Amino acid sequence: SEAFGVKISRQKAFQAFFEKKAFTFPIPNALNRKSLCENKKTHSEKWNLGFKGSICLLKTEPKNRFINLLEPRGPHLFAAKRLKFSLAHLEKAAIFDTFPVMNYITTTRLNQLKKDYQIFLPEKNTVTKEMLLAGHYPPLLVNQEQLLWDGGTLTAALEWDVPGLWARLSGSDSPRKIMEEVLLCENRGSRYSWEEVDRIYALAGEPQDESFSALVFGKKNLNQLENLAFYRNASPRVAMLLNQKAIDFKLADNLMALDPGLRDFLLENQCFIAYSFSQKRLFFQHFHEACERDTLSVEKALLKLKAVFAEEDPVAALFTWRYPQLSRMEKQFQDFIERHLKKSGVSLKAPPYFEGKDYSVEFAFSTPKNLNKRVQALKNLEAHAHELFELL
Repeated sequence: SEAFGVKISRQKAFQAFFEKKAFTFPIPNALNRKSLCENKKTHSEKWNLGFKGSICLLKTEPKNRFINLLEPRGPHLFAAKRLKFSLAHLEKAAIFDTFPVMNYITTTRLNQLKKDYQIFLPEKNTVTKEMLLAGHYPPLLVNQEQLLWDGGTLTAALEWDVPGLWARLSGSDSPRKIMEEVLLCENRGSRYSWEEVDRIYALAGEPQDESFSALVFGKKNLNQLENLAFYRNASPRVAMLLNQKAIDFKLADNLMALDPGLRDFLLENQCFIAYSFSQKRLFFQHFHEACERDTLSVEKALLKLKAVFAEEDPVAALFTWRYPQLSRMEKQFQDFIERHLKKSGVSLKAPPYFEGKDYSVEFAFSTPKNLNKRVQALKNLEAHAHELFELL
């Protein structure tokens, strides 16, 4: 349909595919035989001929410029191979010789197959009993011993006592090639958990090349094998949080350098887990720097950490511990504003971290009375300015 610019309605396609009826549609006049063969995109672009429908043979009638869809043989086809697509191929019907044969296998037999490749975390299954009985589902992938991929369809079929399912026999013989077929069936791009990635690489024989990494991580994230090695060597709790995307690898690396007792207490604290990635990293940085400065033992650091989390605002408590002088200065500055500028309409700002020479004030007025009030506030500020400059 895409190659010839022809639209086929879903209803008409299903009628042909599932009711085993052939139908025809015309090639547009603008696409004559010569232009089809010379069109570079139509002739040379690699097409993924995967679709939810029957395996059909295509033949052309050049005189009438019609394409016939004949001989439906099964409910579905997800062709994993990429094939060159052109009018010459269609006329010879040669490309369809590579299509895998569909087999109808009982659910009892499918359930008896080994399930070493059932590694993907379950997702919400949208297939219904009616869809299974009508054959409206992607075909399963099997070989002589293994159920390689089912997308959760087999579980649903067993629950609803569906007698059998259509499956495609894998033609691959190497672990890597089998896993490539499985990944193409799963078709999730780079949205795999680290638990899934670990099993994918283990079953595929630990391939190190970029072409396989592109299947797993996507073309923009090829340098992920170091992260996989880190994940495999991480503690169970760190690995679990990485898998759940509750922490990133930068924080995980710092956590693995921490004493196991401190690390476990920190990661078991739900308040810490609820922080954002940046908040977690900053919290850990402040805690680590405070412990280094005070040369605390593991036991004392753990007691201090427990005391921090016992506070109403653990982040503020940790900041006060890490920066006691800065915290004191900020408190004095807020006290000054409360005593001398409260409800005055004048805003006073200190330099960042009280490092610098200049304070700044800001105010607005709309009447002479407003202006007089602001001027009086500035005079009061001038009278007590020595308190401010002592903070710098």
